[in-house]
Amino acid sequence: MLIYLSLISGCSFTYKKAVKTTTLTDFEKSIAQKIILDIRYFCNNKQNKSEKCLKPVTHLPLSLKQMISDTNIGGIILFSENIHSLKQTIKLTRKLQQAAKNTLFIAIDQEGGRVIRLPGTLGTSFSGNMAIGATYPRHNVYYSRKVGEIIGQELDLLGINVDFAPDIDVNTNADNPVINIRSFGEDALRVARLGQAMTEGIQQHIIATLKHFPGHGNTNIDSHTGLPSIDIAREIFQKNDLLPFAQIIKNSPPGMIMSAHIQYPKLDATQLVSTQKKLIVKPATMSHTILTKLLRQQLNYNGVIITDALNMASISNHFKPVDATINTYVAGADIALMPMKIRFHSDIEKFKLFIRKVAKAYQNTPEYKKNLKESLQRISSLKAKIIKPTTLFSLNKQIKQARKFIGNNEHRLLEKQLSIDAISIIKNKPGIIPIKSNLYKRILLVAEDATQLKYFKNTLAKTFLKTQGVQLKIRLLNINDTRTDKAGKLIKNNDIIIVIYSPDFKSPVASRTTDSEKMQLTGYQIINRIKSILEFSRINQKPSLLAVMGSPYAAQTLLPLADAAVTTYNGSIFIKHNHILAPDYDALSSLLSGNIKHYGQLPISIKNTINETKHNSINIKKTQE
Repeated sequence: MLIYLSLISGCSFTYKKAVKTTTLTDFEKSIAQKIILDIRYFCNNKQNKSEKCLKPVTHLPLSLKQMISDTNIGGIILFSENIHSLKQTIKLTRKLQQAAKNTLFIAIDQEGGRVIRLPGTLGTSFSGNMAIGATYPRHNVYYSRKVGEIIGQELDLLGINVDFAPDIDVNTNADNPVINIRSFGEDALRVARLGQAMTEGIQQHIIATLKHFPGHGNTNIDSHTGLPSIDIAREIFQKNDLLPFAQIIKNSPPGMIMSAHIQYPKLDATQLVSTQKKLIVKPATMSHTILTKLLRQQLNYNGVIITDALNMASISNHFKPVDATINTYVAGADIALMPMKIRFHSDIEKFKLFIRKVAKAYQNTPEYKKNLKESLQRISSLKAKIIKPTTLFSLNKQIKQARKFIGNNEHRLLEKQLSIDAISIIKNKPGIIPIKSNLYKRILLVAEDATQLKYFKNTLAKTFLKTQGVQLKIRLLNINDTRTDKAGKLIKNNDIIIVIYSPDFKSPVASRTTDSEKMQLTGYQIINRIKSILEFSRINQKPSLLAVMGSPYAAQTLLPLADAAVTTYNGSIFIKHNHILAPDYDALSSLLSGNIKHYGQLPISIKNTINETKHNSINIKKTQE
């Protein structure tokens, strides 16, 4: 703040008024050990009320360095915005550790598949848990353990010591918008075995985290946007959701377990008053019955309990940050994840006051102090197991080691082989898969992105030439191209229609390359468009094949219209040095050409029925031959 003084002489001077800064006591600093914040964005400029900070933190600003030192915060979680290169990330994590008086937890969400923060251009992303679940009948826990080992090793070399993985939710709800293919499947025992193997693999190098306790697999609401409630009988809960946690805690205890922001009224129906002055059932994150009595006492878990992010709508819509944090600690959580944001310099002072308010609640309640001592001991014991990369390697040697191992050929080969062994046939009318080039010489490929179409056309042509010695005639149709006369002609003039549906696809190309892609359809419109294409193919007696590059649940309403269907569980495409990395598309080409003899089995159940609701088909014009 600038203060101006006018002197009698008429001269004026400007000076800066000293800004008050909060100095935390040792007790308050001990409370900060129980907090992990994100540094996704940070802006050093003066904050405006309406201003949003979207400047990624790729190098540690002095303000944040001082904040880490002054507060004794327990840890930092990194996001994809913080990771631009291997060298830059290593420098960032080293600076973070150097700023801390105690070892920092440096965490990340690197599950593989749908949830990755280390981009596939840098690290090995793999196809995800449901793909691993599909390999279980033939390969048991092989892929789960190996994927865990590689993810753990790659993160460790970057200076990241906590992975919020594996996800061991048992996905029993086909409408689950947030877990879905992040789950190993719907069989609880299989999830337990695969989850244990991945936990053991990760913990060869860093700390693993089971999530989301006591189970997020039976929800139809995303806890990022709302507060889910699971009202199932305790017997069913213990047989399904709880079983993987119980088995893994017994056999291979993880360093951390993450709590879920979900109401379980059959487990705990007690209520809290929300910020709207309404009584709501306690989420598991705030339930002493669930976190302490069930997880600590009944399952005998002695590790660190961390909450899911407290800025998620399931919590932030109902509780203020201080109240939310205190409630989680009272329930038995050791660490509050992302209870508030630090985006501007002024937020650092607010964070210190936040710590002070939480500490005051502890000081006013003797029982909390007892729990605090035990909680801090658990955190301290886990941190004692972490070896800082700075103690092992010089900066240059760490960068050299990272470049040698992260995303290397050996890891990429396993990534490709997982895609091959996971790909699953959902439906196959005799004579469709593998595609016989003597019957189907002209192929129409349908997809929603130019990159998908171009890459898959090239890889399909190469694979067929190598496998069957045939040069295919391949035509392309973009789903976003709503010129129905063009679609009708292409369908009629080809022998088989291959439709690629990618529910979670994001183009790796920043700018669109075709006129048809300038007007992008919504997800609902894409589904309708695919239905129209499949229907028109059937009317014209053209065989159709649906390839779902992602969640097999997404195929349910389309299955009755297709003659054959496959799923790869992932549809990611990465571009590295002008080279495309797309192992699931490669696996699909191999399957269709007959180069794959064995493949995965669906680890979940899906319906083969047409949705009863009208889908408002986009009519494809009937065209003359």
